[in-house]
Amino acid sequence: MRYIRLFVILILAFTCFACNPGSENAERYIFEAESLIDNKPDSALALLDSILYPENLNKEKFNKYNLLRIQARDKSNKDISKDTIIFNVKDYYIKHNDMVNGTLACFYTGRVLKDQKKNKEAMGAYMEAETYADQTINNFNIKGLIQSHIGYLYYNELLQDESLIRFKRAANYFEKAGNYKNEAFSLRDIGNSFLLKKENDSAFYYYQKGLEIADITKDSICQSNIRHNLGLIFKKEGNFAKSKEYLNKAIPFANSSITRAKIYSSLAQVLYSENKSDSAIFYFEKSLKFLKESNDPFLTSRIYESLSMIEEEKNNYRQELEYNKDCINNLYNIYENNENQAILDIQKKYDYELVKNTNNRLLIQRQFLFIILLGLGLTTLIIGFFFYYKTQKNGRELLEA
Repeated sequence: MRYIRLFVILILAFTCFACNPGSENAERYIFEAESLIDNKPDSALALLDSILYPENLNKEKFNKYNLLRIQARDKSNKDISKDTIIFNVKDYYIKHNDMVNGTLACFYTGRVLKDQKKNKEAMGAYMEAETYADQTINNFNIKGLIQSHIGYLYYNELLQDESLIRFKRAANYFEKAGNYKNEAFSLRDIGNSFLLKKENDSAFYYYQKGLEIADITKDSICQSNIRHNLGLIFKKEGNFAKSKEYLNKAIPFANSSITRAKIYSSLAQVLYSENKSDSAIFYFEKSLKFLKESNDPFLTSRIYESLSMIEEEKNNYRQELEYNKDCINNLYNIYENNENQAILDIQKKYDYELVKNTNNRLLIQRQFLFIILLGLGLTTLIIGFFFYYKTQKNGRELLEA
C-alpha cells in the first residue's frame, strides 16, 4: 500500500509539472515586467514575450500578463489595433470588482478601439475608465492619461471647447503626480486647441508655459514641437522674423528625420511669404532629403505643390510640370499604400492565426508525449509491482512449508 501511495504522489507531481512548465519563471517575469513598464517598456515587453504558453497560467496571472503586455506594446509604439484580448481582460477585472486593474483595462480598451478608428466606442471606454478612476483610485497619472485621450478625440472632431476642458484637467492631474513631462505635453495640447480657435494670445501663453517645463525636463520632442508651433503662430501674425527665430531654434531639438522635414518645410513657407523664392526652394529641397529617410507622402505632396507654384510664378513651366507630376505620383502612392495596408492587415491576421494553430499543435504533441510516457511508466510500475507481489507470495509459501 505504501508503494501505491508513493506512485500516486509521483504521478500527480509529474502531471503538475508537465501541464504548467516554468510557471514560477512566468510569475517572476510578470512581476519584473510590471516594475519596468513605465521606464523601460521595451524590456518589459521582451520579458513578457519570453513566457512560453501563457495560456497555461491561472486566470489571474493570465489576465495580468495580457494587461501588462498591451501596456508595454502601446508604450513601445507598437500597433495594438489587433490586441482585442483586452476586451476579455476588462470583463474579467470588472466581474471580479478589481477596479484598479479594471480602470487600466478600460483605458487600453479605448486605445485599441481608437487605433481601430472606432472613435465612438473608444469614447465610451474612456468614459467608463474615467468613472472607475474617480471612484476607486488616486493614481493621478492614469487619470491624466484618460483626460488627455478624451481630449484628443474631441480635438480630432474640432470640438475645441470640450478638448480644452479635458487637456486642462490632464495638465492638473500630471502636475499633482509630478509628471512634468506629460504636463508639458498637455500644456502644448491646450495651446494647440486655442490655436485652432484662432485665439493666438492664449495659445502663445500656454505654449510658453509648456516650453518652460520642457526646457527644465529636457524633453527634446516637446521642446522642438512647441518651438515649431510658436513659429507658426508668428507666421500667421505676419511676424516673419520671430517665426524664423523659433523655427531655427526648433531644429537642434528635432530628433527624427520627419520632424526636421516638417520644420524645414515650415521655414520654406515663411521665406516664400517673404518673396524669397530661391531660399524657399533651398529649404523645400532640404526637407525632401529628410523625407527620403522617413517617408510622409502627404507632406511630400504639399512640398511639390508649393514648388510647382514657385516655378509657375517664375514662368518656368517645364519644371512646374515636373513638380506637378511628382505631386500626382505621391497622391497615387497614398492611395496605393492604403490599399496595401488593407491587404497587410489581412495577412497579419492570417499569420497570427497560423502561429496560434502551430502553438496549439505543439502543445497537443507535448501532451500526447506526456500521456505515452505516463502510460509506459504506469505499465512498468504495474509489472514491477506484480513481480514484487509474486516474490512476496512465494516467500510466504516457502516459510509456511
